[in-house]
Amino acid sequence: MMAYAERYGARSSVVYFDIDVMKAINDEHGHAAGDAALRHVGDVLTVHIRESDTVGRLGSYEFGVIPVQADSRAAVEKAASLTAAIEGHSLDWEGPRLRLSVLWGACPFDGKENAGEALGRADRAMYAHKQQGADGGNWR
Repeated sequence: MMAYAERYGARSSVVYFDIDVMKAINDEHGHAAGDAALRHVGDVLTVHIRESDTVGRLGSYEFGVIPVQADSRAAVEKAASLTAAIEGHSLDWEGPRLRLSVLWGACPFDGKENAGEALGRADRAMYAHKQQGADGGNWR
């Protein structure tokens, strides 16, 4: 998508999600529950994006979504709807229902920076919001 943005001047965005309850899930229900929660979030994200969008796991408890040709307004709307989808679909785990919550950060890109820089800015936006102790997301 970065090459496409550079070649055609198409702006897009990247949204960085962090599952902020994973430590508690792993500690209280075990790592198998944590693995199930990761698969669950991946499934919810995949179901709620367009075919042209991209979703992937970035690391321990983080996922990235590239909503293709999404300006800042569209990316924020998509991040909010994906957050609602994740938080609205709890995970049944051997009896208890595990509520999942996420924080997100987003940033635009236009192909003039590398993918790592764009992802880093989205991560910093999410982390800044997490440090504020607020729910939801942040735009950078």
